[in-house]
Amino acid sequence: MFPLVKAAWTSIDVFGPDILLTRAIWLGLQQNGRPLKAAEADAALARWLADPDHRVPVHTGRTGADKAGKSGDC
Repeated sequence: MFPLVKAAWTSIDVFGPDILLTRAIWLGLQQNGRPLKAAEADAALARWLADPDHRVPVHTGRTGADKAGKSGDC
C-alpha cells in the first residue's frame, strides 16, 4: 500500500504545480487565441524556429547498436 500512496503523493507534490500552471496557460490560450492565416502561421513558425532557445527534440529511431554498425531492433 505504501508504494501506491507514495506515488500518489509524488504526483500531487511534484507534478501538481506544473499541471495547474499548464492548465492556466491552456485556458488563457483558448480564451485569447485567434486563428492565423496561412502566411501569418508560416511567419510565426519561422520566427519560433529561428530562435536558438527553442529546441525541437529529434528521435532518429537508431539504437546504440545501430550507431556502432551492428543490426538493431529498428
